[in-house]
Amino acid sequence: RQKTYEAVEIPQITKPVVKISNDNNKMMLEWDSQIRAIKYIVYISTDGKKYSKVSEVTDTKYSDKGLVYNKKYYYKVKACDSEKCSGYSEVVSRTIKPNKVVLSIKSAGSNNVKLAWEKVKTTGYEVYRSTDNKKWEKIKTISSNDTLEFNSKSLKANKIYYFKVRAYKIVSGKKVYGSYSKVVSTRTAPRS
Repeated sequence: RQKTYEAVEIPQITKPVVKISNDNNKMMLEWDSQIRAIKYIVYISTDGKKYSKVSEVTDTKYSDKGLVYNKKYYYKVKACDSEKCSGYSEVVSRTIKPNKVVLSIKSAGSNNVKLAWEKVKTTGYEVYRSTDNKKWEKIKTISSNDTLEFNSKSLKANKIYYFKVRAYKIVSGKKVYGSYSKVVSTRTAPRS
């Protein structure tokens, strides 16, 4: 009787699934680990058409530092084993902007609310206020990266106020804005 052997299917190397995030002007890429991959090749583009190879890594992450604010960057990644490479991953892209501000309420009196936020690498901050969480008014532009508090005064007692803050960076004489912080709200104290 003739012996029959089952063909063992060697798994094909597949294209990685890439996630992108940024911390100010540093871009971080991360992707899933591919069985048999011995290296990953990272490609970059600034127009989404012409790509150039920026790095070969053995890890499943890559950081790109010192990028230009208000510019969009596109990335794709290939996984390679000793013989061949996978197809390109889906393209991921992001525009470099200042980080989102983390805002909190420090205290609320009957006619004022004190705000505080975490420092972001930036030129300054803009503070917005609302009484209905729909119509917003810019109440302060802070042109210092080191000012991390603001006291909103002349408010009405026993009334709810909403606040949000965004960071901005001056690039070539223009403001580049980060995303707005989460909206925080509080009721001012009643008149004593």
